[in-house]
Amino acid sequence: MRPEFDTAEGRLSAGTAFFVSIPGEASPLGLTAHHLFGEAGGLERQVSATELGQLVRAVRFREIDLDEEGPLPAGPMVVLPSAGHAREAGDWSTDVAAFRAPARLSPRALRLAPRNAAPGEPVWLVAEVLGGDSAGQRLHRARVVHSEPALLAYRFEDTTLELRATSGAPVVNAGGEVVGLQVSGGPEGDILWGNAHPVESVRDHVMKGLSAAK
Repeated sequence: MRPEFDTAEGRLSAGTAFFVSIPGEASPLGLTAHHLFGEAGGLERQVSATELGQLVRAVRFREIDLDEEGPLPAGPMVVLPSAGHAREAGDWSTDVAAFRAPARLSPRALRLAPRNAAPGEPVWLVAEVLGGDSAGQRLHRARVVHSEPALLAYRFEDTTLELRATSGAPVVNAGGEVVGLQVSGGPEGDILWGNAHPVESVRDHVMKGLSAAK
């Protein structure tokens, strides 16, 4: 889905988001990339995670493949105090933001995988891409090359994909479970790389945020 955020500093419409089910929560959460709350999303500054609760006044989303009138309401934001912008190059272990989603979307929510994907494992980016040979598809196959606590890196089979606006999209395993949150990607020679915030770290930030909100 495509998220929209009305903030005190203007409307932000960038990247991708998705819904996940969290054990013990009555309704799903929407997840996206935190770095979109900054210059990457059209804002004039990098917004910290602790600011999002007050900065974001409304959340909406547009479904990519459904003919529903939109945008549809969601929110509010769930503050994830330990999340934020990348601390250094190659470390995406803080790049996640969350918001509440309507309970009626629970049947469509994805599950978080219990552990990070392993090197050699096939994964799929679930996203609308803006160009490439398989642009009309929503599942884009890749294979994990590096799996570390701060980074999940994978090589796409289709090297023609245009990955712009896929930040915040889910990366899933063969069982359809989320193993990462896409945060960047691009070509390097004849290889098209994707980089994701690994699921174990994503879950840790989300659970800390939910616990702090109680």
